[in-house]
Amino acid sequence: MAATRDPHLVSGRRSAPEIRELLLAATRRLLVAVPAHELTVRAIGEEAGLQPSLINRYFDGRDALVTAAAASILDEFAAAIEAADPPDAAHVAAAYLIDNPIDLAALSSAFRVGSNPSYPTQVPALAALHEKLQHAAQPGPDRAQVAIALSLVVGWVTMRVRFQPFTELDAAALDDQFHAALDQLLRPGGPAGTAHS
Repeated sequence: MAATRDPHLVSGRRSAPEIRELLLAATRRLLVAVPAHELTVRAIGEEAGLQPSLINRYFDGRDALVTAAAASILDEFAAAIEAADPPDAAHVAAAYLIDNPIDLAALSSAFRVGSNPSYPTQVPALAALHEKLQHAAQPGPDRAQVAIALSLVVGWVTMRVRFQPFTELDAAALDDQFHAALDQLLRPGGPAGTAHS
C-alpha cells in the first residue's frame, strides 16, 4: 500500500512561478521572527506548504532563497519610490517603510546572511531615491545625503514607538518632526553636503 502524502505538502498541481512565489512569501514571513542564519529549509517548506526539497530545485539553496526574498522586498520598495513625484520621494520612502514594518524586519534579518553580501551594496531603492531627488530641485542632495537619510528612515521605523514617550508628542506630531528633519537633511548643501565642503 502506497504511503499517503500530506495534502499540505503537494506541489504537483502548481506551476513553477506559483511555487517560487509561495517559497518567497514564506521566507519573508519567517524572516520577521527568525534570524536568516537560523532559518531552515524544513521551516520554509512547512510555512509554504511545500516539500522543502523544492527550495534547492527552484532557488539553489536556502541562502539563495533568502537573497531572493530580500531582493523582492527591495524591488517593491524601489517601485514605490519610482512611482512617486520627485518632490515627494523622500516622504514616500519613509511612509513605505513605516507602513510595511514586517518587510523592514525581514530585510534587516536577511542582511545578516554572511554568504550573500551582494544586495546590500546595490540597493535599488537607494538608487531610485537618489535619482528622484536629483529631479526634485537642482542640484539635488548627493549620494551620501541619500544614504544617510535612508538609514535614518530605517532607524525611525524600528525606534519611533520608543521615542514617543520620551518626546511627549503624539504620534502625528512626532512624524511631522521626523519628516521636517528628513527634508532638512535632503536639502542640497545639507549636513552631509556641508561635511564635504
